[in-house]
Amino acid sequence: MRCTRDWASTLRNARVVILAVKPKDAEAALTQARPHFARDTLLVSVVTGVSLKNLQSFFGLKRVAYAMPNVAARENCSLTALCFSRACTRQDKRRVQEIFGLLGETLSLSERDFMAFMYADACGIAIVSYLVQALFLSFNDLGLSEKLSLRVTRALLRGTASLADTWSFEEIIGMVKTKRGYTERLLQALDQQRVAKGIRRAYEKVGR
Repeated sequence: MRCTRDWASTLRNARVVILAVKPKDAEAALTQARPHFARDTLLVSVVTGVSLKNLQSFFGLKRVAYAMPNVAARENCSLTALCFSRACTRQDKRRVQEIFGLLGETLSLSERDFMAFMYADACGIAIVSYLVQALFLSFNDLGLSEKLSLRVTRALLRGTASLADTWSFEEIIGMVKTKRGYTERLLQALDQQRVAKGIRRAYEKVGR
């Protein structure tokens, strides 16, 4: 990999360009890059908040795609959503799928579904970590050491993910819950705190 500030020669000769900047830096980056794109460039953007139509219009390009990996790409475990303009060819799609397939799985979506996915997947890991951290702290409160609490939490996370490959979440809960048992009482207490409804309301509020 070679770093350069020479926009002109780099972009002029590039067949595929991946635009990956923070949303706050997007305007400056787009403005600097704009004059140097070749007309037949395939542009792949991972910048949130800029539609395919706006990218096509701004750069004067027809072949434009969106990609939305998540932070699990660091471990090659991302589920990356892809969205393509109508002008993208099958070869374009295969090429983008191959690139982002190196980070985990890929999923091709319509632009409408892509925007919903962006909120669900990109934020989802943080939400899951938030809830799992609460579990970890609860185990600490029960008297487990920090080391043991962390080990139990990680094992529960791996176990739940493995079970979810085969069973629904309701079925998994049913495997553990017994009438008037500790799990049922704990779940009822969580319902009284409106934990599940709170998460759904938060997504609805932010996603509007």
